Amino acid sequence: MKNYTMTVAKSDIGKDVFRLCDEGAIVSEISLGKNEGATELKEMFSKLLAALIEDEVSVTYVDTAGYTVGMYKDVCRAYVKVLQGELDKASQAIQCEGLR
Repeated sequence: MKNYTMTVAKSDIGKDVFRLCDEGAIVSEISLGKNEGATELKEMFSKLLAALIEDEVSVTYVDTAGYTVGMYKDVCRAYVKVLQGELDKASQAIQCEGLR
């Protein structure tokens, strides 16, 4: 199983971002409060689906020490729940189709 973590943090330039990490390495960084965020979320989901073809995928929320924007933390937690549900459905479809 491939285990990813998602958190909300400040980027190197001080912007709020969702980060998807694999063993501490950043896989995707989604800018919050920008129009590009929706596109970045789609790209991240595509990366996870590609990984799902190879193996089971799990995404869990991890709190970032020192990050204080409660609204973004709540949104990230909720998004991780929805995202994992979608990945579970996709995994079932992949197995039913014999793609893994």
